Amino acid sequence: MDYGGLGAFFYPVVLAITDKEKPEITDSELGKPPGYKTRKIVLDYHFDDKTRIVLTDDGFVGIFKDNTTEVLEILNIIFATGITFGVGSAFVRDEDLCNFTLHTDGKHIQLDEIGGPSERNMYSFQRDEDSKFVKWSGIKYGERYGRKTASIQDMKKVLDKSYDYLSTKNSKKNVYEDLLLALDGYALHYRGAYKGAYVYGWTIIETIIDQLWEEFVTTLKISSDDKSNLKESNHWTAYHKIEMLFALEKIDLTNRNFLTKLRRKRNKVIHDREKVDWDEAFGCLRLAIVMILNRMLCSADIFHDPKGNDLIKKWNCSREEE
Repeated sequence: MDYGGLGAFFYPVVLAITDKEKPEITDSELGKPPGYKTRKIVLDYHFDDKTRIVLTDDGFVGIFKDNTTEVLEILNIIFATGITFGVGSAFVRDEDLCNFTLHTDGKHIQLDEIGGPSERNMYSFQRDEDSKFVKWSGIKYGERYGRKTASIQDMKKVLDKSYDYLSTKNSKKNVYEDLLLALDGYALHYRGAYKGAYVYGWTIIETIIDQLWEEFVTTLKISSDDKSNLKESNHWTAYHKIEMLFALEKIDLTNRNFLTKLRRKRNKVIHDREKVDWDEAFGCLRLAIVMILNRMLCSADIFHDPKGNDLIKKWNCSREEE
């Protein structure tokens, strides 16, 4: 029987986990916990026959393992996957971990901080302090970093997809590592470090463009030396690869223009120290995530993003550059 393990909270976005079949949660419903550092389990899940995971009503993810390295790997891929579902989080580190034990009723867990100091835990455990609960419960829904609701059903999908990513981390190592890199980029974004977040996003995008170019070059019926020359990054920059992929109709006009705008902005950030705002950093990271997901799914359209129309319009990418 499982009795406990290690875990961490979704952070900095406070989650309220609800049942999709019930009305949307209100501020008063996510109240004081049933006991000091006691949390209600809303989802009991198994990755496989060996790994059990529990999720609480306020976004604590508990892994029934005591190996820190294994737990951090699982937690960070869960938090990274959460970003692709619109459930944001930052990278979790050793000091953010908590021990947890399963109550005898099987419906609650008891938490105990093991590292520190951890801003993640200090923030999350305000729920347990009488003097701080009012402030914690007053976090509004719908703000950029305010409280968000996530259904049990959707969180199960996050865990399902997380398991898929962990299962393919060796066969699709680049995509797996890019997903974790995106998690670091979002962590910078949450901190207001928009320049750093933008550069993280562009780094991922450029890496995937490189992969697309190399895959194309590999199919050419030319000598190995010629292929090596075409893959040489000193001669073939991101600009050249984007333009060639566009000419070859592997990138359409709208996405070619989008990539061009992102690349030019990146150059201004690096060389001219130009500022980056919230939307620019988020847009760059968003495209990186979309490209990662489509690579993972082996999609023919690497830019397919059902939520991306507004972003494309914002960057005015629907017409050719003058």
